[in-house]
Amino acid sequence: MDLSTLDSPHADTPVDELIDDPKGLVRLKVLRAARRLMAERGLSVSMDEIADRSGLGRRTLFRHFQGREEITTAALSSALDWYDGRVADMVGADLTLDEWLKAITSTLHRIHLDSGRGLWELTASYDDELGVELGAINARRRSERRATTTAIAAEAWRRADGVGACPETVIDACALTMSSFATHSMLLDFGRSVDAVAGSSAALLGTLLRHEAANSRAASSARSASSSRARRTRKVGSTAPRRPTTGKATPGQSAAGGR
Repeated sequence: MDLSTLDSPHADTPVDELIDDPKGLVRLKVLRAARRLMAERGLSVSMDEIADRSGLGRRTLFRHFQGREEITTAALSSALDWYDGRVADMVGADLTLDEWLKAITSTLHRIHLDSGRGLWELTASYDDELGVELGAINARRRSERRATTTAIAAEAWRRADGVGACPETVIDACALTMSSFATHSMLLDFGRSVDAVAGSSAALLGTLLRHEAANSRAASSARSASSSRARRTRKVGSTAPRRPTTGKATPGQSAAGGR
Protein backbone atom coordinates (compact mmCIF):
# COMPACT_ATOMS: atom_id res chain seq x y z
CA MET A 1 0.00 0.00 0.00
CA ASP A 2 1.69 3.17 -1.15
CA LEU A 3 0.94 5.40 1.80
CA SER A 4 2.88 8.31 0.38
CA THR A 5 0.96 8.83 -2.86
CA LEU A 6 -2.35 7.02 -2.43
CA ASP A 7 -5.42 9.24 -2.86
CA SER A 8 -8.15 6.71 -2.01
CA PRO A 9 -10.89 6.40 -0.81
CA HIS A 10 -11.84 9.07 -3.37
CA ALA A 11 -9.19 8.16 -5.97
CA ASP A 12 -11.83 7.04 -8.48
CA THR A 13 -14.32 9.79 -7.65
CA PRO A 14 -14.83 12.35 -10.46
CA VAL A 15 -13.44 15.80 -9.67
CA ASP A 16 -16.86 17.41 -10.19
CA GLU A 17 -18.34 15.19 -7.48
CA LEU A 18 -15.63 16.21 -5.04
CA ILE A 19 -16.20 19.90 -5.82
CA ASP A 20 -19.90 19.37 -5.06
CA ASP A 21 -19.02 17.48 -1.87
CA PRO A 22 -16.98 19.78 0.37
CA LYS A 23 -16.92 17.25 3.21
CA GLY A 24 -15.61 14.57 0.87
CA LEU A 25 -12.92 16.92 -0.39
CA VAL A 26 -11.80 17.76 3.14
CA ARG A 27 -11.71 14.07 4.03
CA LEU A 28 -9.61 13.36 0.94
CA LYS A 29 -7.07 16.03 1.85
CA VAL A 30 -6.83 14.90 5.47
CA LEU A 31 -6.40 11.20 4.71
CA ARG A 32 -3.89 11.90 1.96
CA ALA A 33 -1.87 14.09 4.32
CA ALA A 34 -2.02 11.42 7.04
CA ARG A 35 -0.82 8.68 4.67
CA ARG A 36 2.11 10.76 3.48
CA LEU A 37 3.11 11.66 7.02
CA MET A 38 2.94 8.03 8.18
CA ALA A 39 5.07 6.94 5.23
CA GLU A 40 7.69 9.51 6.22
CA ARG A 41 7.57 9.40 10.02
CA GLY A 42 5.66 6.31 11.12
CA LEU A 43 2.37 5.87 12.94
CA SER A 44 2.95 8.51 15.63
CA VAL A 45 1.79 11.56 13.71
CA SER A 46 0.03 14.40 15.51
CA MET A 47 -3.09 16.38 14.71
CA ASP A 48 -0.95 19.49 14.31
CA GLU A 49 1.23 17.75 11.74
CA ILE A 50 -1.81 16.46 9.83
CA ALA A 51 -3.42 19.89 9.89
CA ASP A 52 -0.24 21.55 8.66
CA ARG A 53 0.34 19.00 5.87
CA SER A 54 -3.28 19.13 4.69
CA GLY A 55 -3.42 22.91 4.78
CA LEU A 56 -6.39 22.85 7.14
CA GLY A 57 -6.90 24.06 10.69
CA ARG A 58 -7.21 21.84 13.75
CA ARG A 59 -10.82 22.91 14.20
CA THR A 60 -11.63 21.73 10.68
CA LEU A 61 -10.06 18.37 11.42
CA PHE A 62 -12.10 17.94 14.58
CA ARG A 63 -15.30 18.87 12.73
CA HIS A 64 -14.79 15.87 10.44
CA PHE A 65 -12.95 13.39 12.69
CA GLN A 66 -13.08 12.59 16.39
CA GLY A 67 -9.31 12.60 16.70
CA ARG A 68 -5.94 11.35 15.51
CA GLU A 69 -6.80 7.66 15.94
CA GLU A 70 -9.80 7.92 13.65
CA ILE A 71 -7.75 9.69 10.99
CA THR A 72 -4.84 7.24 11.03
CA THR A 73 -7.19 4.26 11.11
CA ALA A 74 -9.24 5.56 8.17
CA ALA A 75 -6.05 6.35 6.24
CA LEU A 76 -4.65 2.86 6.77
CA SER A 77 -8.00 1.22 6.01
CA SER A 78 -8.25 2.99 2.65
CA ALA A 79 -4.65 1.98 1.93
CA LEU A 80 -5.53 -1.67 2.56
CA ASP A 81 -8.49 -1.35 0.19
CA TRP A 82 -6.21 0.02 -2.51
CA TYR A 83 -3.61 -2.70 -1.89
CA ASP A 84 -6.21 -5.46 -2.32
CA GLY A 85 -7.37 -3.98 -5.60
CA ARG A 86 -3.81 -3.61 -6.89
CA VAL A 87 -3.00 -7.24 -6.12
CA ALA A 88 -6.24 -8.42 -7.75
CA ASP A 89 -5.26 -6.60 -10.95
CA MET A 90 -1.81 -8.22 -10.91
CA VAL A 91 -3.13 -11.74 -10.29
CA GLY A 92 -5.09 -11.68 -13.53
CA ALA A 93 -2.29 -10.28 -15.71
CA ASP A 94 -1.84 -12.08 -19.05
CA LEU A 95 1.84 -13.07 -18.73
CA THR A 96 3.96 -16.21 -18.79
CA LEU A 97 4.68 -17.83 -15.43
CA ASP A 98 8.17 -16.33 -15.13
CA GLU A 99 7.05 -12.89 -16.31
CA TRP A 100 4.09 -12.98 -13.94
CA LEU A 101 6.20 -14.00 -10.94
CA LYS A 102 8.68 -11.21 -11.56
CA ALA A 103 5.95 -8.62 -12.16
CA ILE A 104 3.98 -9.44 -9.03
CA THR A 105 7.02 -9.68 -6.75
CA SER A 106 8.39 -6.42 -8.15
CA THR A 107 5.06 -4.67 -7.61
CA LEU A 108 4.73 -5.86 -4.03
CA HIS A 109 8.31 -4.97 -3.09
CA ARG A 110 7.87 -1.47 -4.54
CA ILE A 111 4.64 -0.99 -2.60
CA HIS A 112 6.33 -2.11 0.62
CA LEU A 113 9.25 0.24 0.02
CA ASP A 114 7.08 3.23 -0.92
CA SER A 115 4.84 2.67 2.11
CA GLY A 116 7.73 3.73 4.30
CA ARG A 117 7.84 3.61 8.07
CA GLY A 118 4.08 3.43 8.60
CA LEU A 119 3.63 -0.05 7.11
CA TRP A 120 6.86 -1.28 8.69
CA GLU A 121 5.80 -0.15 12.18
CA LEU A 122 2.33 -1.63 11.74
CA THR A 123 3.70 -4.97 10.54
CA ALA A 124 6.34 -5.18 13.27
CA SER A 125 3.97 -4.31 16.15
CA TYR A 126 1.80 -6.44 18.40
CA ASP A 127 -1.86 -5.49 18.42
CA ASP A 128 -1.87 -4.60 22.12
CA GLU A 129 0.95 -2.11 21.49
CA LEU A 130 -1.14 -0.22 18.95
CA GLY A 131 -4.35 0.46 20.81
CA VAL A 132 -7.84 -0.76 19.96
CA GLU A 133 -8.38 0.92 16.58
CA LEU A 134 -4.92 0.42 15.09
CA GLY A 135 -4.83 -3.08 16.58
CA ALA A 136 -8.01 -3.89 14.65
CA ILE A 137 -6.42 -2.54 11.46
CA ASN A 138 -3.36 -4.70 12.05
CA ALA A 139 -5.56 -7.77 12.58
CA ARG A 140 -7.29 -6.98 9.30
CA ARG A 141 -3.91 -6.56 7.58
CA ARG A 142 -2.78 -10.00 8.76
CA SER A 143 -6.02 -11.67 7.72
CA GLU A 144 -5.99 -10.08 4.28
CA ARG A 145 -2.30 -10.84 3.81
CA ARG A 146 -2.98 -14.53 4.41
CA ALA A 147 -5.88 -14.46 1.96
CA THR A 148 -3.90 -12.51 -0.65
CA THR A 149 -0.83 -14.73 -0.35
CA THR A 150 -2.98 -17.86 -0.65
CA ALA A 151 -4.66 -16.44 -3.76
CA ILE A 152 -1.31 -15.56 -5.35
CA ALA A 153 0.07 -19.03 -4.57
CA ALA A 154 -3.04 -20.71 -6.00
CA GLU A 155 -2.75 -18.70 -9.21
CA ALA A 156 0.96 -19.51 -9.47
CA TRP A 157 0.13 -23.20 -8.96
CA ARG A 158 -2.46 -23.04 -11.75
CA ARG A 159 -0.02 -21.34 -14.11
CA ALA A 160 2.59 -24.01 -13.34
CA ASP A 161 0.02 -26.73 -14.27
CA GLY A 162 -0.01 -28.17 -10.77
CA VAL A 163 -2.54 -30.89 -10.00
CA GLY A 164 -4.80 -30.73 -6.96
CA ALA A 165 -4.67 -28.18 -4.16
CA CYS A 166 -1.73 -25.80 -3.95
CA PRO A 167 0.83 -27.22 -1.47
CA GLU A 168 1.57 -25.34 1.74
CA THR A 169 5.22 -25.26 0.66
CA VAL A 170 4.31 -22.99 -2.25
CA ILE A 171 2.09 -20.79 -0.06
CA ASP A 172 4.87 -20.42 2.51
CA ALA A 173 7.43 -19.61 -0.18
CA CYS A 174 5.18 -16.85 -1.54
CA ALA A 175 4.68 -15.47 1.96
CA LEU A 176 8.44 -15.39 2.59
CA THR A 177 9.55 -13.88 -0.72
CA MET A 178 6.75 -11.30 -0.92
CA SER A 179 6.73 -10.01 2.65
CA SER A 180 7.64 -6.49 3.77
CA PHE A 181 10.34 -8.10 5.93
CA ALA A 182 11.94 -9.55 2.79
CA THR A 183 11.77 -6.10 1.18
CA HIS A 184 13.58 -4.41 4.05
CA SER A 185 16.08 -7.21 4.51
CA MET A 186 17.14 -7.48 0.87
CA LEU A 187 17.01 -3.78 -0.04
CA LEU A 188 18.34 -2.25 3.17
CA ASP A 189 20.52 -4.98 4.70
CA PHE A 190 21.91 -6.39 1.45
CA GLY A 191 21.68 -3.28 -0.70
CA ARG A 192 19.83 -5.00 -3.52
CA SER A 193 17.61 -3.15 -5.98
CA VAL A 194 13.90 -3.88 -6.32
CA ASP A 195 14.48 -5.42 -9.76
CA ALA A 196 17.24 -7.66 -8.40
CA VAL A 197 15.07 -8.83 -5.50
CA ALA A 198 12.13 -9.44 -7.83
CA GLY A 199 14.36 -11.47 -10.17
CA SER A 200 15.72 -13.61 -7.35
CA SER A 201 12.26 -14.11 -5.85
CA ALA A 202 10.80 -15.11 -9.21
CA ALA A 203 13.66 -17.55 -9.86
CA LEU A 204 13.23 -19.21 -6.46
CA LEU A 205 9.46 -19.46 -6.77
CA GLY A 206 9.64 -20.67 -10.37
CA THR A 207 12.05 -23.46 -9.48
CA LEU A 208 9.93 -24.59 -6.54
CA LEU A 209 6.69 -24.39 -8.51
CA ARG A 210 7.98 -26.49 -11.40
CA HIS A 211 9.39 -29.10 -9.03
CA GLU A 212 6.21 -29.40 -6.98
CA ALA A 213 3.95 -29.28 -10.04
CA ALA A 214 5.93 -32.05 -11.75
CA ASN A 215 5.63 -34.17 -8.60
CA SER A 216 1.89 -33.54 -8.46
CA ARG A 217 1.43 -34.60 -12.08
CA ALA A 218 3.52 -37.74 -11.56
CA ALA A 219 1.53 -38.64 -8.46
CA SER A 220 -1.74 -38.02 -10.32
CA SER A 221 -0.61 -40.26 -13.20
CA ALA A 222 0.39 -42.99 -10.76
CA ARG A 223 -3.00 -42.81 -9.03
CA SER A 224 -4.79 -43.01 -12.39
CA ALA A 225 -2.72 -46.03 -13.47
CA SER A 226 -3.35 -47.78 -10.16
CA SER A 227 -7.07 -47.08 -10.40
CA SER A 228 -7.17 -48.44 -13.96
CA ARG A 229 -5.43 -51.65 -12.90
CA ALA A 230 -7.85 -52.09 -10.01
CA ARG A 231 -10.84 -51.66 -12.36
CA ARG A 232 -9.44 -54.22 -14.81
CA THR A 233 -8.84 -56.69 -11.99
CA ARG A 234 -12.41 -56.30 -10.75
CA LYS A 235 -13.74 -56.71 -14.28
CA VAL A 236 -11.76 -59.92 -14.91
CA GLY A 237 -12.91 -61.35 -11.58
CA SER A 238 -16.57 -60.65 -12.32
CA THR A 239 -16.52 -62.33 -15.78
CA ALA A 240 -14.46 -65.49 -14.95
CA PRO A 241 -16.54 -68.81 -15.30
CA ARG A 242 -17.41 -70.53 -12.04
CA ARG A 243 -16.63 -74.21 -11.41
CA PRO A 244 -19.63 -76.48 -10.64
CA THR A 245 -19.93 -77.57 -7.03
CA THR A 246 -20.03 -81.36 -6.36
CA GLY A 247 -21.30 -82.79 -3.07
CA LYS A 248 -19.93 -85.84 -1.26
CA ALA A 249 -21.99 -89.07 -1.37
CA THR A 250 -23.57 -90.04 1.94
CA PRO A 251 -23.13 -93.57 3.36
CA GLY A 252 -25.28 -96.07 1.45
CA GLN A 253 -25.60 -93.59 -1.46
CA SER A 254 -23.59 -93.79 -4.67
CA ALA A 255 -21.80 -90.79 -6.03
CA ALA A 256 -24.60 -90.55 -8.60
CA GLY A 257 -27.15 -90.31 -5.79
CA GLY A 258 -28.72 -93.86 -6.15
CA ARG A 259 -29.03 -96.60 -3.56
